[in-house]
Amino acid sequence: MLKWYFNYSKYLFTHRFSVMLACWRHGLYWRGIKHDLSKLNLKKEFIPYARFFYSDTKPIRNSTGYYKPHDSGNSDFEKAWFHHARKNSHHWQYHCVPKDKDVGGITVHEMPEKDILEMICDWEGAGKAQNATTNPRQWYEINRHHLLFHPITKLLLENKLEEWYEK
Repeated sequence: MLKWYFNYSKYLFTHRFSVMLACWRHGLYWRGIKHDLSKLNLKKEFIPYARFFYSDTKPIRNSTGYYKPHDSGNSDFEKAWFHHARKNSHHWQYHCVPKDKDVGGITVHEMPEKDILEMICDWEGAGKAQNATTNPRQWYEINRHHLLFHPITKLLLENKLEEWYEK
């Protein structure tokens, strides 16, 4: 079990460092420093994440690393993911609000530009930490049907991906 925490620590350090470098390349210095600090919260995020990703039963991911955090079959991880998404505005889920049960559906709010830019850097950092062969633009093209964005956010996101990464 100690091995799980060690391996997750290595991944988290690599991820945060890669995101920091990507953020700094794009002038997001403070965002790069504070990125994913909530994952260091041992009880609420770190331990559930380490157990979920590094135990013997690993999550099902597609070839780009995408997985469904809300449908993992692991309630401790799902609570940790919910905590993480609510604490970090660079996640698109942060900007989605469920409507009351009698109305149904979700209200999707526009993301501020700095959140969009950090999200792209997060995708890049995750890819590097997982040794993925896709860049954030390719990752988005493959996984866009899983994501929910306000139309203005989607336009800005796609423009930035095109500007920053070649196909």
